[in-house]
Amino acid sequence: MWQDMNKPKMAAEKSASRVLMLLSQLERLNEEPKVSDNDAIRQITGKILHLIQTQEKTRKEVGSKSSGGMEIILSSLENTQDLQTTLNILAILNELLTVGLCQGYIFECYKAIGF
Repeated sequence: MWQDMNKPKMAAEKSASRVLMLLSQLERLNEEPKVSDNDAIRQITGKILHLIQTQEKTRKEVGSKSSGGMEIILSSLENTQDLQTTLNILAILNELLTVGLCQGYIFECYKAIGF
């Protein structure tokens, strides 16, 4: 019975570590952007968006300053030329703004999208 009680906690920890792994991959791709990386970046941002939409802990992890998630997301927004990646990132930022997790980054968001 105690195993059943630990399942939600283990699932939340797994999703948090998953988003950190995805952020790390995205950061690596941002360092040396290539046209051939567009599909990979699109897939990674799509997966991050899905995790943020379905896992509260993941939203908090990406929005926390210690993870560096917002910096990576904003850097990706600045570097991308791909429409779907841009839409994924804007949806990620929308999710985070909706729950108030990236209010300190609003100026950087506007700067990244050219306002």
